[in-house]
Amino acid sequence: MANPASESHHFYSIVLIDTTNSTPVFLNPPIVMAQENVPFYYNPLPFDFDGDSIAWSLDVPLSSNGVPVAGYVLPSSDSLVPFNMDPLTGEITFLPNLLGNFQVSVRVKEYRNGLQIGEITRDMQLIVVQSLNVPAVLMISSNSAPFNGKTYTIAPNAAFSMTVSIFDQDNQGLTLAGRGEAFSLASNPAMLSVVNGASSATATVSWSPNSTQARTAPYVIGLRVSKIMVIWCFKVM
Repeated sequence: MANPASESHHFYSIVLIDTTNSTPVFLNPPIVMAQENVPFYYNPLPFDFDGDSIAWSLDVPLSSNGVPVAGYVLPSSDSLVPFNMDPLTGEITFLPNLLGNFQVSVRVKEYRNGLQIGEITRDMQLIVVQSLNVPAVLMISSNSAPFNGKTYTIAPNAAFSMTVSIFDQDNQGLTLAGRGEAFSLASNPAMLSVVNGASSATATVSWSPNSTQARTAPYVIGLRVSKIMVIWCFKVM
């Protein structure tokens, strides 16, 4: 921001009485800390409970009276890993190379039958700090190709399983949790089994999607511990 001290945080809400629609939501809470010179991964996990189409993008935060913040630029990042939001998964990635406080705004638009019927915006502050923390090491194994990948195509009624193992070189306690649409399905949801430990944690995702859950749009899930977040996509086709 050109002059952060002069800016305000603008909140607004447009309420429409509609008993047939629920607004999109963010399944993941905002994460505020990033480590200098360590890759940062985060996904707000935008989701619509009605199954409407949603599209997300990075936006400019709003100041007083809804005016875009003057001189706004995205958080500083290494030129080889620019600040980016994946248009398919919603995953935010960057390699912080400057200490400081940075603002990020994510806008999600909701569509039904080709018409926009709703939207939601989330602003969050990212604080880039120096730290001696050693990032955790992650290992993935699966019964489906790619066996250590992040995007899988699953056939209807096929039994899919994936195990993620986290190892912490600082020997700190790890607590692992998962969120995403596949875990929230009203019928036949994916299952998550977690084992936490003092310096390691494992999570196993199991799912046998049926034919009614097949679609071209991916189901996106996020598994998170205090040090790392990794995003997976599942296409049931």
